[in-house]
Amino acid sequence: MPRTSLRKIHDCGADALAARIITISEPKPPKPTDLRRHRTATDRHLLIGFFIVLFSVGGGLIALFYGAGAAALGVLCMGLGALLAALVILVVLGFEWLSNWLENRD
Repeated sequence: MPRTSLRKIHDCGADALAARIITISEPKPPKPTDLRRHRTATDRHLLIGFFIVLFSVGGGLIALFYGAGAAALGVLCMGLGALLAALVILVVLGFEWLSNWLENRD
């Protein structure tokens, strides 16, 4: 605050100064948050980061120790493993959708 405003507050008296301090120190109410959306976004970012690290570090280490041909095969195997994991996730999500559909069809 500039000095002039401090003088103005000081000139108003002790009660006005106390009221001013109380209003300044009161926290604003927090904005409402959607925790489910936040968790979904965090899970998605962690999964994407995992696969980036897996392919870059894993493929890089295979290439460093065994050569480019082995790295290509390693990346292919990691990709097939990721597709298998995605298939399992899709099956589970399909069962969840089917369960919700059967529950709400009445």
